[in-house]
Amino acid sequence: MSVIDDLQELEHGDRVRLAIDGGNYSGVVTEYYHEPLEYENGIPINGSLRIGVELDNETVDRTDVKTHTLAIDSKEKRGGFTDPEATIWEPATDDSDRIVGDEYRTLGVVKSVEVVE
Repeated sequence: MSVIDDLQELEHGDRVRLAIDGGNYSGVVTEYYHEPLEYENGIPINGSLRIGVELDNETVDRTDVKTHTLAIDSKEKRGGFTDPEATIWEPATDDSDRIVGDEYRTLGVVKSVEVVE
């Protein structure tokens, strides 16, 4: 199964371990919004998957951010869409670590997700 498939299997309350190109994280799924994905030639082009994960403090630098967001996105390009990626996001902050509006920054691309007991 792919990371995209694994993410679609998550449920509220699951404890997860995430391998991301920027490091490893663990936490609990606190929010789950899934609008079924529509596919074109095997690539998701529509729909949405947003998963809120409360990361364990020891696995993240930013303890002021309670919930990080996992998102699946396909980027549109000439001739179609790229393969989808799952990324993890946190609210962007200014120099004094105040959250800046609705802006977000990515921590990296999710390489694997595992539900742990």
